[in-house]
Amino acid sequence: MKSIHAFLQSEVVQNKTPSIQYTFFDQDNIIYSFQDGLADIKECKIATAATTYNLFSITKTFTALAVLQLAQGGKADLKTPLQKYLPWFPYGGQVTVEQVLQHVA
Repeated sequence: MKSIHAFLQSEVVQNKTPSIQYTFFDQDNIIYSFQDGLADIKECKIATAATTYNLFSITKTFTALAVLQLAQGGKADLKTPLQKYLPWFPYGGQVTVEQVLQHVA
């Protein structure tokens, strides 16, 4: 943890990012938490554990990774219509998981 902490803190000190916040946790506890830098550069507000960040489209990457892990583990099939997993999906049974991940549906 110390090497991760030192590396990320150096990113802030070297002005490669305005702030960093991360937390390692398990089901029951926070194992390690770190935040450093400015949450708001203009107002010089320090990043805290309560600071929130806008992730915008980066959540697509995390979602795709989770779906691919499910497929790799045999719990999802990319060629299967999405409605099998999301019955409320409104666009019929022709659109597959793979098509949604590829943004071609």
